[in-house]
Amino acid sequence: MNRATESGTSSQGQAGIHLDYFWKKRWTLRAGYRYGFDIDASDPFKEHRFLLEETYSKSLTRHFDVHARNRQEFRDVNGDFSMGFRTHLMLERDFVFGKRSLAPYVTGEAL
Repeated sequence: MNRATESGTSSQGQAGIHLDYFWKKRWTLRAGYRYGFDIDASDPFKEHRFLLEETYSKSLTRHFDVHARNRQEFRDVNGDFSMGFRTHLMLERDFVFGKRSLAPYVTGEAL
């Protein structure tokens, strides 16, 4: 549950499904659908979101990995259609402590 930006301050729920395809060890392709709705009926809100994602992952050195994701979103919010395109970059490093690991990261996204 989160706060909706499209519908003011009402509470919002979301349900969805994604299908991931791992291609050539470095590429992940994703297609999905999400349905957003108001939990309280005071401010009706319905969102249908179809998305496509392509993520490329590569090890830069022994410890650092970079991930570049492109996302295309097709949204219908209360009957208004919009599209969005995002590019997301992430750099991470794994630290292993016995059977546990920690992966701090730096990330940025362009809308």
